[in-house]
Amino acid sequence: MAKFIRVTNIDQGIDIDTILNVDDIGHISIGPNIIFCKTPFADGTNRIRVRFKEIKKLEKILLVEEIDD
Repeated sequence: MAKFIRVTNIDQGIDIDTILNVDDIGHISIGPNIIFCKTPFADGTNRIRVRFKEIKKLEKILLVEEIDD
């Protein structure tokens, strides 16, 4: 079953809540805090900029399996 998460992305100084499918995350750039998605958004981009706290939240969610193995 698909797992969805809510992240708050920053677009032109405005915070926008976005719900992402975890399986659609291609990779995460931790320094610049960018999430790259496999599927593009309606505007044609495939990335969103987020705050550092969102990256930490994603690390906790995504790395649990790695720690448990």
